[in-house]
Amino acid sequence: MPINIESVKTDDFTMDFFRFGRGERPLVILPGLSIQSVMDAADAIAAELGIEAKSIDAPLNEDTDILFLCSSVYWAGVDGNVKKFLKSPGAKIGQLVNISTAALIESTYGQMKKLSAEAGIPLSEREFHCKGSFKALHKGKPDAEDLKAARAFARDIVA
Repeated sequence: MPINIESVKTDDFTMDFFRFGRGERPLVILPGLSIQSVMDAADAIAAELGIEAKSIDAPLNEDTDILFLCSSVYWAGVDGNVKKFLKSPGAKIGQLVNISTAALIESTYGQMKKLSAEAGIPLSEREFHCKGSFKALHKGKPDAEDLKAARAFARDIVA
């Protein structure tokens, strides 16, 4: 299924993103800066759930029960755009589910737990993490097995 990926550009970087869903309360995938590894995991989740991607160039305009937020790290922290989004998501988020593809740390869960608590958004105790690639480190990650695990995780979350 094709995913409509759009970009936000600043003087310093470009960030890809998408929103998808059907019905009254769509799911959202908002990747951080480790774009390729995050987008691979996001694509696997979207495909597994059989949903269509839509743009998130603005804050959410409708409530969502579950928000899968894909994150990685940039200079040892979750991307600033993810932090900004969580401070002002635009609509009620029932539960945040962390999807982490960090290459240099074990997971972004600890950072996301703090950020979601500050934003008053419940964070699931369950997360999906696999290594992402960064330069020569973990080349090819996430791989086919990681993406298979991401699909199974997403299926289990919405079951």
